[in-house]
Amino acid sequence: MLNNRNVDERASEKDGFDGKQVDDISSTRNNTVSDKNEKRKRIRPTSGESEKQFVNETITHKLEDYHKLPDGAHYITRNGKTDIVLYEYIEYLPARVVKHVYEVARVAMADGQTIESSLPENLKMAAVEGCPFTAGMLAFIYCEKYAYHSSINTVKKKLRDLGAVFSKSALNRYYHKGIDALVACLADTLHEETRKSDYLMIDETCELVAELDKDTGKIRYKKKYLWAFFDKVRNIISYIYEKGSRARKVVLDFLKGFCGCISTDGYVVYKIFDDAEKHPDITHVGCWAHARRYFVDALECDRKNCMDVIETIAELFDIEYTCKIAKMNFTERKIERQSNSVPVLTRLYGMVHTMSKDVVLMANTLMAKAVNYLLNQWQNLFNYIMDGRVEISNNMVEQRMKTIKLAMKNCQNIGSEKAAEGHAFMHSLFEGCSLNKIRPMEYFTNLYSIYKTLDDVGKVNILPCYYHNMS
Repeated sequence: MLNNRNVDERASEKDGFDGKQVDDISSTRNNTVSDKNEKRKRIRPTSGESEKQFVNETITHKLEDYHKLPDGAHYITRNGKTDIVLYEYIEYLPARVVKHVYEVARVAMADGQTIESSLPENLKMAAVEGCPFTAGMLAFIYCEKYAYHSSINTVKKKLRDLGAVFSKSALNRYYHKGIDALVACLADTLHEETRKSDYLMIDETCELVAELDKDTGKIRYKKKYLWAFFDKVRNIISYIYEKGSRARKVVLDFLKGFCGCISTDGYVVYKIFDDAEKHPDITHVGCWAHARRYFVDALECDRKNCMDVIETIAELFDIEYTCKIAKMNFTERKIERQSNSVPVLTRLYGMVHTMSKDVVLMANTLMAKAVNYLLNQWQNLFNYIMDGRVEISNNMVEQRMKTIKLAMKNCQNIGSEKAAEGHAFMHSLFEGCSLNKIRPMEYFTNLYSIYKTLDDVGKVNILPCYYHNMS
């Protein structure tokens, strides 16, 4: 079953060797399936909540409102009351796009100097300057694009079918104006609030972005990188696009002033945080799912030794699962790890260290890569037991990359560097809505209605992680 796993193509995105240049293979999507995991799925607790139907409006029709008894007829009764059962059906009312046109005149006031418009302020419904769309219209367009991963061409076709016909250039212009307005209002607030966390999970992924070649004057598409900084405690995430750079400077700039723990994979740019003198306030935590993957890749070379390591790592994950189903708080989870995970880690280190001394075993490239990665990353991998908030793997932030990949699958590329920055910011808000179980249509309609009036406190409160607490 381990050999028949699906291999993530992201392995080709990262250079890897010995834990210093490490393949960034998304462990969340391709975890090893074992009998132990199958048992785990079967005993996973459920919430106990029955399935609910969510509709915008429920209309109850009383019997006496719609039915009149014929002469001589009567209702059948049970226990002295009319025997009533409920009949339900759900109606779909298709959306309509309505264009409002007002005749507007200039009004010269009595003072002979003041000139006003005849259009009342409450009728100036456009949410963004230079864009004729209302808040609800913009929310619809962005939900189609970012919540349902439609391309802008698909959105254009849907609007056309609803009766709103726009040229591609006009729709693109309005689309970018709406994003630019939110970026100018909220981007700095979102990133600053994310930095206030004391535990961040970090990952990066690639996307295709158009770039103007200065020599030829032609557009070419290049692979660029997007970063994710995720606070899983507060459910706040910042996607960062810094000219598509994958350099260490992006992380250093974002984490300036940060104090706490970071979880990452083994990519080389994170190695700087292993230096306690340069970054005394940051604890770097490694990912056990990545460490395990190298042994999964080496299974065909030495099944016995690889399975010994894989099964021992599985014991660590079982302890985490026990903490989860017992609903332990962070303090209890730290105690549980130090009591039960430390002996497993000690045994695992001895096992892998012994392998590293076997000349014949280390002559195999895949085995040498797996063993060296684990040993070179050992301190980072061990650090997760020091804090109950910290996760054993980086899977949670890698799952946050799914929305980026779905968007790229349907849209293929991003048209410019500026568009890529807006793309990252909008994904931050939409993923925040998903994490906090907020309906994005409701959120963005409200956001575009009030963003111009927000002060600094209001900008923080309107972020998805705090939105549900607003009165």
